[in-house]
Amino acid sequence: MYTILVVDDEKDIVSALEIYLKAEGYRVLTAYNGREALSVAAREDVHLILMDIMMPVMDGLTAMAQLRQTNNVPVILLTAKSEDTDKVLGLNVGADDYITKPFNPVEMLARVRSQLRRYLQLGGGQVQPSTLVIGGIRLDDNAKIVTVDGDTVSLTPQGVRHSPLPHAERRHGVLPQRDLPPGVGRYAPQRLRRYRRAHPPPAGKAGDRPLRPPVYQGRVGQGL
Repeated sequence: MYTILVVDDEKDIVSALEIYLKAEGYRVLTAYNGREALSVAAREDVHLILMDIMMPVMDGLTAMAQLRQTNNVPVILLTAKSEDTDKVLGLNVGADDYITKPFNPVEMLARVRSQLRRYLQLGGGQVQPSTLVIGGIRLDDNAKIVTVDGDTVSLTPQGVRHSPLPHAERRHGVLPQRDLPPGVGRYAPQRLRRYRRAHPPPAGKAGDRPLRPPVYQGRVGQGL
């Protein structure tokens, strides 16, 4: 589960962001000025920060400049339309993106996913022993959460019960069918081949986005 720190002196905005982010499965921490934000970021494992610029005690730009001395966590600034100078200054100081208030929740969530995806794929986030990362797929065994390119994927009860982590060391080799977790073996290679013959993939069109390289492939007579 990814942790996002929301920093704004307007409690209504903090509450709204908290509702949207929690609905997407994120863990949300809150602060109401830059000094509180630095304190939270120092003691918590934060994956992304949404931070207002104009705040009492310590503004967002000052807080971000201090944060960048020790931390490369993505920071998305929350700005007003009239703060163009602050936007430029914030990006120069080290912000990764900005959102103009009042913000569109759909756009906000898309920007959050984009920054998380880039940060984690470049190795910025710490991967816990209970977490398996393969390309854009991230499996958190403790929290029973799977994300693909930052989007949470719903698991079936069977998917929750059977962890893939014991087989992580085999992910770059061939895994015999007999070694597959219980319940997975029923999708035998013969049935997979019959399904592919009955349901061939559609022909691609010019301009279609290339498909992601497959996470696993079947090998006849060997396994996955």
